[in-house]
Amino acid sequence: MSEAAARALLADFLDRVERQPERQRRVMSRPNVAPGSLEEREAFEGLLKRARNLRAIDLEYGRGDAGHLIERVVLRDPAPLYDLLGRRPLADRLAEARDGLVAALPGLAPEVAAERDNMLSYWATARSYLGVGIDHAEEAVELLRVFEAVFRRDPDDTSDLRTYSRQATGNSKLIESHRSQIAAWLRRIGRVPDDLDDAEAMIAVGLEKFPPHVLIAGPVQALGADFGALPYVGLPPPAVRALSPTRPVRSVLTVENLASFNRHVTEARQRGDVVIYTGGYPSRVALQAMATAFSWNPDACYHWGDIDRHGLHIALRIAVATGAALRPHLMDAGLARAHGTEVRPKPLVSAAAGTAFATLAEFLASPSACHMEQEEIAPEPTPAQGPL
Repeated sequence: MSEAAARALLADFLDRVERQPERQRRVMSRPNVAPGSLEEREAFEGLLKRARNLRAIDLEYGRGDAGHLIERVVLRDPAPLYDLLGRRPLADRLAEARDGLVAALPGLAPEVAAERDNMLSYWATARSYLGVGIDHAEEAVELLRVFEAVFRRDPDDTSDLRTYSRQATGNSKLIESHRSQIAAWLRRIGRVPDDLDDAEAMIAVGLEKFPPHVLIAGPVQALGADFGALPYVGLPPPAVRALSPTRPVRSVLTVENLASFNRHVTEARQRGDVVIYTGGYPSRVALQAMATAFSWNPDACYHWGDIDRHGLHIALRIAVATGAALRPHLMDAGLARAHGTEVRPKPLVSAAAGTAFATLAEFLASPSACHMEQEEIAPEPTPAQGPL
């Protein structure tokens, strides 16, 4: 017990009042009677008695032999404690913070301005928002500036993460340093599916250090090089933009997982088939390769991935981003029941409505839902074409 312990106890009273300003229950605390020197105990009690004399608290003592010990401290009026502790009232700090954010960040996009308002709402009850508290104004400005940069990124901008960060914020590592907060925000506002991890959420909006090479197999060429004789090839972005087929394309298949991509290429790919590895959640460069390849045979575009919500989100991301009439390959309820694992159903993924994946989405939301990793089954050739 010491003066520092007494200050902490009184500060906790203010914290509790600020978090719940409308609370009806009385705010109280039982001091932790820890061993200490006589001087420390006197300092502890001295500060509490000063607060009592200011009518900020009441002190309740024990009975009998414990009559000299403070048994309970009860808050009476928090106002005097601010001066006693040298602390500013939350309302004053909030007004200053609001003015500072508005002045530092004029003209925010409405979606980012809404985040600023959410932040202020949390601060009004002494809570932090995305890990940022009311007394960290500089960090709050920085975070909102990052959100603004992310929100306003041109969909056609293919610059790498650090280049874009430098151009948009003046700091090449600033966006990257707030990755978890950005991802949480993107999930909350519905900009990306809520089951994406932080890295996938960033990829979904084109924020990655360098797009990975796109693995592609089939009768393709780029920049004067014919890759048809190779099992598959990894293409950098410039080559992806120059992709073209060397012969008529029978079908185009995108594959979520690397092991299944390798197996399909070596065991099931037919002459004239193009197969593209999505890299899990696909990058913008991978989506560009897919859109180009789908145009070579729009009636025979397929996706093979895990039978779960994440696999479904990947398929729908590809379909929406490329505009392809994408069909599932080896992704149906029968396979999931035979080779997968029963799971608790989750709400229907509404984005699947009207697509070839609608039936799969309904199954994954049903009481009989099962998940299946695509590696559980052997690859099979895609159909050449057929009606939806």
